[in-house]
Amino acid sequence: MPGLDEICQLVSVANSSTLNLGSSNFTVMMWVKRNALGGGQRHLFSKCVATGWESGCKEFYFAGDTLTFGSYLTGDTVSVNVDISLEMPSWTPPSTMLPKARAEWTRWFAALAAHEQGHIKLVHDVHDGISKKILGKAPKAGETLFNTAKASLATKSTTYDTTTDHGLKTGTVLNVGIEQQELDEEKKKQEEAAKAKSRTSAVPDVPEDE
Repeated sequence: MPGLDEICQLVSVANSSTLNLGSSNFTVMMWVKRNALGGGQRHLFSKCVATGWESGCKEFYFAGDTLTFGSYLTGDTVSVNVDISLEMPSWTPPSTMLPKARAEWTRWFAALAAHEQGHIKLVHDVHDGISKKILGKAPKAGETLFNTAKASLATKSTTYDTTTDHGLKTGTVLNVGIEQQELDEEKKKQEEAAKAKSRTSAVPDVPEDE
């Protein structure tokens, strides 16, 4: 077998159980000098069964310019993207809106946002870290893990909505009558002020004694 030089840079040894990586911590140490960046997979170390490559064989290699340790045909890297879209009412209270009505809108909007953030939190609780759980698994096992996470999220979301009655128990009911109530109160104040002014103007002037 040629030595390590510019022509042959591969050392292959017979398969041995003493070289099995197992699940405990281990260290692989080597000096590597690359003559170019980029490119496809450039293996540094690999361990498989005596009969050849099969799913689960360990690989330590450069994937382009990224140093990667993975398992053959099980997915060296896993990326799970979960799109979260939150649509909230878009409305700006007019400047003429009375204080109580404005405060009610602000309160209701905050309660609705908090309820929806509860749903978003559930998405993170279930899916954050799922890629690490899938990493290294066979494709079918990885798909099962992801589908299990989706089912778990659906169950948790249903429970959350049932517990909060879709937010009704946490303040997501807008008191639409408060504006009219406030208008009536303002009208009453104006009428009372007008009556008071009328009574004041109806009092005759008393002439001063000479």
